[in-house]
Amino acid sequence: MTQYEVILFFYAFANCALAFCPTFLKNQTTCSCFAYIDGVVIRCSGQNGPAVVEQLKKTPTEIRELALENANIVEIGRNAFRNLRIKKLILDNNRIRALHPQAFRGLESVMLELSISKNKLTAIPTDSLIAMRALRVLSLRCNNIGDIKEPVFQNMSSIIDLNLECNQICNIEGSVFNDVKETLQNLILDNNCLSAVPSEALRGLDNLIGLHMNYNEIKQLESMQLTNLSSLTILSLTGNKISTIKSDFMPQAENLRYLYLGNNNLENIEAGVLHQFKQVQVIDMSNNYFTKITDDMFSGLEHLQHLNLEGNQIKVITEITFSLHYLI
Repeated sequence: MTQYEVILFFYAFANCALAFCPTFLKNQTTCSCFAYIDGVVIRCSGQNGPAVVEQLKKTPTEIRELALENANIVEIGRNAFRNLRIKKLILDNNRIRALHPQAFRGLESVMLELSISKNKLTAIPTDSLIAMRALRVLSLRCNNIGDIKEPVFQNMSSIIDLNLECNQICNIEGSVFNDVKETLQNLILDNNCLSAVPSEALRGLDNLIGLHMNYNEIKQLESMQLTNLSSLTILSLTGNKISTIKSDFMPQAENLRYLYLGNNNLENIEAGVLHQFKQVQVIDMSNNYFTKITDDMFSGLEHLQHLNLEGNQIKVITEITFSLHYLI
């Protein structure tokens, strides 16, 4: 194949990709459409969103992403997306209160990402999600979801990233994450009302890399609250009310690299407490209530590279506290 023929081939291939955008979207002012090799990206904002879905059902198209935002959608009915192939579905900024158990029928082995953020859900829509075996990313942030008391992620064996931020979750019971413990890598529980680390629910999440519980009501980091989390690399607890950390809070922290404890109520860290985080590279304890930093507080942390203590009331720092040559 000559260079000229190669150029013609890729030009024709690009034109084919652009042809994926349905013609009925060309004059739409509330929707945009961009074509890519692996499908189209359609983003709609406004009340025409549901009508666009019905039009798409008549025009078989590989959809990489479909966003239906600000459409005042209250309920997702049965077979709402049937005959469509959607890899990523965004239903943010609506008024969704309910989903039919077969709302996503036909997408079970296709949809990889789903976001139903900033809506009116009061519970995780288990019946609608139960068969979503290909789903990898789920965001239900900023709804009205309350306590989670039973397994709600059944048959969702591909989930990697779960965002439950900005809800009303005060308690998570033991078996909630059982069905995703082999795959879950990132869990976001920020801006809820947790008063304690949900240790039973988190135990055994062997592949969890990031755990985020910022801006809750957690007061103590008690003994053995985080166990069997051998892959955990990032632990973020900024903006709680933590005043005490037990020396065996996380006894298996061999992979923890980033520890965020800013904006809490810490006044002192007892000698040896931080030894459990012996591989940590970054510690943020800014905006707490420390008045004195002693030489045994950070001893033994040979991999520590960055330590943030700004916004405290530190008056005394012992001489050898920061003789750690590895701090940068």
